Amino acid sequence: MLTAAQNELLTQVGAGKPMQALLKRYWQPALLSADVAEAGCDPIRFSFAGEPYVAFRDESGRVGVFEEACCHRGSSLALARVEPGGIRCIFHGWKFAADGTLLETPNVADPSFKERFRGRAFPVREAADLVWVYFGPGEPPPFREYEYMSLPSSHRFITRMKLDCNWLQVMEGGLDSTHVGILHAEFAKQFETRDASLPEGLQQQAQVYSTDYAPRLDARETDFGFHYAALRDAGDGQNVHARITAYVFPNTNMIPPNMFVIHYVPYDDTHTAQIVTYWDKQRPIDRERVLRVLGLDEPGVWVDDHMEMNAENRWLQNRDLMRAGNWSGLNGLGQEDSAVNVSQGPVLDRTKETLVASDVACIHVRKLLLHELEHGDSAEPFALAPPRTNTIHALEVTIPRDADWTQYVPGNLAPTGVSV
Repeated sequence: MLTAAQNELLTQVGAGKPMQALLKRYWQPALLSADVAEAGCDPIRFSFAGEPYVAFRDESGRVGVFEEACCHRGSSLALARVEPGGIRCIFHGWKFAADGTLLETPNVADPSFKERFRGRAFPVREAADLVWVYFGPGEPPPFREYEYMSLPSSHRFITRMKLDCNWLQVMEGGLDSTHVGILHAEFAKQFETRDASLPEGLQQQAQVYSTDYAPRLDARETDFGFHYAALRDAGDGQNVHARITAYVFPNTNMIPPNMFVIHYVPYDDTHTAQIVTYWDKQRPIDRERVLRVLGLDEPGVWVDDHMEMNAENRWLQNRDLMRAGNWSGLNGLGQEDSAVNVSQGPVLDRTKETLVASDVACIHVRKLLLHELEHGDSAEPFALAPPRTNTIHALEVTIPRDADWTQYVPGNLAPTGVSV
């Protein structure tokens, strides 16, 4: 378990906090492209790591992201006019281009002022239906190109689930492989009959989730974070089923099979966006099925991307469904994951945990984050690591019992030098 001070260090993301500074050093998927879908649309407010921002799309289609408070007198740019070429504060008429260039200052006569001053805009990159923003100081690091970014929109599908709890407990839940056959018992049953309607990658998974709840776990550090394998007996006396997850520092998981990438974006200390990209190289995504498997097609559960789960409504658990034989009383993977994460409270108190061997991924991610918080000024081990995210794989594979699972993720196990 962690000390109270360590838990605060890892979970508090507001102004002046070390974790906020760490997260700002990396490109973040702050918005969906759909949030600013149309050229010239109204500006929208959003938060990242406890601070308010405004985003807009100018008439040429370029997205701009600014601090919400106008750099002149602090009025909200959510009130601003979106005009050809940029955004104009309604207070004194200052107009900014999407990159922060100051275009017009009606109440400043000196024309040279515009050349000496810039608005508080941030580098923006739009990729794979997401708006990525670099909130940090200086020049942004190289942009991370994930494999799903090379596919047409029809072959990927994004869901954003807004959860009323801290970002770290949501990410740790995503990393944990031992809950798959337990919490998701109803979904795991589908593997027993090889549900042909499942995506090909899922059909190929071994039928082991409902029979081996305590897999052997192994984690190996990499220059992007770590790979983490859950090794379960395949039931034939000769092979094991390896479920290999990738953690990409600081707030991304790649979940096997190699079809799911999850970014955990903290709005503040107690509100998080879990952004999941589902992708398939071979065929278009069946979006209705994805929503059905997640339980997001059930009315009243996922409203304007917000998961409507809290203690007052018992996290939407259906006890009658449980009495009828359902394990969790929740309908779908997204409902189950969200309920247990939110039920841990706004910020999980890790001083009261009882950690066991199956929590190895949580232990690893905490050690890596704490190490970077302590040594971040040296830009090691991750700030300058090659952003080869388009070559990282998470996968499900059945291998001989004595085989080295790392052979199935070749080239992705360069050590960081951090002892985890």
